[in-house]
Amino acid sequence: MELRQAVHQAIERLLAGGRVKIKENGAWLASLENFQYEVREKAGAVLLHLWSPEGTLVRRVAGIAAQESGLLILHVNRFGRTKRDRLEFLSCERQPAQGQLRREQFRARLAEMLGREFPDDKILSLTSAPRSRAFPLGQLRSRNDSVR
Repeated sequence: MELRQAVHQAIERLLAGGRVKIKENGAWLASLENFQYEVREKAGAVLLHLWSPEGTLVRRVAGIAAQESGLLILHVNRFGRTKRDRLEFLSCERQPAQGQLRREQFRARLAEMLGREFPDDKILSLTSAPRSRAFPLGQLRSRNDSVR
């Protein structure tokens, strides 16, 4: 079976079981809750396009790393990068709390914005947990290694 068909069938099996949570390199992609998808071949590469009202994601699929009951792990590449990433699809039994989902979506948008605004700096941590009145909380490391 070719890779495109294998990926499509694996995602369909997970979706038939209910809600599916997506993680990229261990980080939950909350913006892709209730996603739709397309798997296609283009110029010899298998492309996976995921989208929802809050976000979109397109990755080149390099292969299937693991496929079990309730779990699919893909090796994927971002366009313009050579390092492989890990995209995980997990079956979930319950919906996340609405507040948790919104905080995680905001945290992801904030991390993206910080990356654009401060390209030389690295986000050490960023959390959306309601630990205080002012969240998300995080640390940013600049080129000169001072923590802000």
